[in-house]
Amino acid sequence: MHVLIYPYTRPSFTLRSLFSIHLCLLIGVADSIADGSNGCIALDHYNRFKEDVALIKKVGLDSYRFSISWPRILPGGRLCGGVSKEGIKYYNVLIDALLEEGIEPCATLFHWDVPQCLEDQYGGFLDHQIVEHFCEFAEICFWEFGDRVKRWITLNEPWSFSYCGYVGGRFPPRRGKPLPPPEERVMGEQGGATSAEHVMSRLGATSMEQLLRSLILQHRSAVPPLITPSESDPVTEVLAMVTNLPAYLNEIRGTEPSAMPQNFPYFLREILRTEPFAMAQSFPRLMSLIKMLGIEVFGMEKDSLSMEGDPGRKPYIVAHYLILAHAHAVDIYRKHYKKHQGGTIGMTNVSTWFYPLRNTPEDAEAASRAVDFMLGWFVAPVITGDYPPSMRENAGERLPIFKPDEVKLVRGSCDFLGINYYTTYYAKNVPKSTSSPPHYDNERHVENHTHRNGVPIGPRGGSMWLYIVPEGIFHLMLHIKEKYNNPEIFIAEDGVDEVNDKTITISKARVDEIRIK
Repeated sequence: MHVLIYPYTRPSFTLRSLFSIHLCLLIGVADSIADGSNGCIALDHYNRFKEDVALIKKVGLDSYRFSISWPRILPGGRLCGGVSKEGIKYYNVLIDALLEEGIEPCATLFHWDVPQCLEDQYGGFLDHQIVEHFCEFAEICFWEFGDRVKRWITLNEPWSFSYCGYVGGRFPPRRGKPLPPPEERVMGEQGGATSAEHVMSRLGATSMEQLLRSLILQHRSAVPPLITPSESDPVTEVLAMVTNLPAYLNEIRGTEPSAMPQNFPYFLREILRTEPFAMAQSFPRLMSLIKMLGIEVFGMEKDSLSMEGDPGRKPYIVAHYLILAHAHAVDIYRKHYKKHQGGTIGMTNVSTWFYPLRNTPEDAEAASRAVDFMLGWFVAPVITGDYPPSMRENAGERLPIFKPDEVKLVRGSCDFLGINYYTTYYAKNVPKSTSSPPHYDNERHVENHTHRNGVPIGPRGGSMWLYIVPEGIFHLMLHIKEKYNNPEIFIAEDGVDEVNDKTITISKARVDEIRIK
C-alpha cells in the first residue's frame, strides 16, 4: 500500500510563494521585458480562469493543456517545506471547471519554473537533489489531481530550458556564454590584443563609443576602408551586417523604409529589446561580434549572463537530471497511480526540422545532427536508453552516462510523446573548432540558414526566427516514426505568430489570411 503523507503548513497564497527563477528574473532585471513591465500578472489566468474556460468552450475545443506551477504547490520547493492549500485549491477548481464544460484537462508538471529557493540552495537542475524534489512535487499532483487528470506531461520543452538557460543564456538562470567567433579564439590563444583593440589603436580612438561614431560616419560617407580586406576585422563586419537591418525589419513589419539611424548602439538595443531570441537565432555571428567589441546592448550587458556559464558541460548536466527527474516521476505514477487512475504520462519536446543547405553529404549529416542535438537529446534516451550516437561522438566524455539501473528506468518511460513544432531551417556543416573551449554549439557544428540562393525557406511570421514551413512537421513526424519505433504522438504546440498591432479592431483582426488559405 502506498500512502502519501505531507504537511499543510502554508495557509496563505502570496506572491512570495510563487517565486521561481523566471519571476525573480522579470522582477529583478528591469529590461527583461521590452516595456519595462514584469511577469507578476501577465495573462492573469489565476483570477480570470472562469472566463478563459468559457472562451475555450465557446470556441469548441475539447481539451486544455495547462502547467502546474511547482512553487505554487511547494513554496519551499520540497515536501518538508509544506504544501500550499491555496495552490491545491486553485488547480482543483480549475480542473473541475474544465470537466463541467466537457473539456479534458491535460497537465504539464514542469514548464521551467524552478523554485528560486532550490536554485539558491544548490543550483537547481545542476544538482542531483533536484530529481528527488521534483518527484515530491509530481507525486503531490498525482495524488491531488490524478482522479480527474488523465493525461500528464512531465516536462515541456526541456531543450528550451537547457539550451536557452545554459548555452544561449537568454532564459533564467542565465548561465550561458556565446561561442566566440574564430578571430577572438585565435588571437586570445596568441596572447595578442583583440581585434577591437587592434582597430581602436589604428584609428586613434580612446573609447568604444568614439570608435563606433567614427566608423559609422566613415561608413555613411563611403570613406575608403582603413583596414585592408585581407585583415580580419569584426568592426567592419558588424557594420556590414547591420547596414541592411533597417530594411530587413521594415520588410517583416510592413513599415516605411528608413536610413541607418544616427545612434547605432541605441538601434541595436531596440532590435535586441524587441527581438532578442530572433537575433540570437538568426544572427549568432553578429551577436558574438558585438559582445567581442564590448558594445553594451540589451541582453548582452556585462552582468546579464552568469560568470558561472559553462556551455560545454552544464547544459548536458541539466538535461541529464531533467531526463532522470522525468523517468523517476513516470516510475512513481506507473507503480502507484496509473492502475487506479487510468491515466497516461509522457514528455513534450520542441524541434525544428532541418533541410541540408547544399546537396552534399556533409550538409545532409549536419541536418541529421541538428535534429539529434535538439529532439534526439531528450527523445532518444526515453526510447532507447541513451543519447544519440552523434552526441556521444561530438560531446565525448562531457555527455553524462546513464548507469545500468538508470537505463532500465529511462528506456520506455513515455506512454506518448508531445511535439511542439514551429519552423524549419537549412543546415550547413561547419568544421568543429579545435581552438574553442568546450561548447554545445561547437559540438553541434551546424550553421542555421533561413535562405538558400537568396530565397527564404518560407513566408515569415511575426517573429524574425519563425518561417512558415508546414511540410516540416510532416518530415518531423516521419523521422520520429522511423527512428523511434512509431510512438504515440500528440501535437502540443504549433502555428505562427503575428506582429502585435494594437491599433486594429477585433473585427479586422479576425481576418486571418495567413492561416486560412
